[in-house]
Amino acid sequence: MDIQRIKLRLKEAPTHVLTVEEEPDGNPWYYDIIQYLKYQKYPERATDYDKRVIRRMSLGYFLDGEFKIIHNNSAPRCATLNGAVEAANKNIKNIIRKMTETYKDFHEKLPFALHAYRTYTRTSIGATPFYLVYGIEAVVPIEVEIPSLLVYHEVKLEESEWKQERYD
Repeated sequence: MDIQRIKLRLKEAPTHVLTVEEEPDGNPWYYDIIQYLKYQKYPERATDYDKRVIRRMSLGYFLDGEFKIIHNNSAPRCATLNGAVEAANKNIKNIIRKMTETYKDFHEKLPFALHAYRTYTRTSIGATPFYLVYGIEAVVPIEVEIPSLLVYHEVKLEESEWKQERYD
């Protein structure tokens, strides 16, 4: 039985570098993004899809110097809100600390702690944090386990059946 040998060759550069062909227009791949950022101009014969791609790609970049592109990972325009975020996190941690017995049930108690924090009134104007953020009050998810007698009356249950249902 004749088995062909596998030939392995080591490359000096990663393979994805070797597969990139030269741009047909001679410009680097980010040339269209630079033109859009500097002059708000799209390439000639760009379709609506091409324009949308350029706009979306340019959201993560800004120009620094002549042609230097730097990716903006941070958001320096977001203020710390004078420690409001830290205070809210501290309050949520305290709620979770009171609710949990061990660290293992943390993931089970977190939604309840967040719900308690969002619906609890703490401000001087009597509004909840949820209301201040979203403009509406939080809807408390309540599960009704004991239906009223009126509901059973509407479905025409006998009194003995109603009592048995309540007992069960």
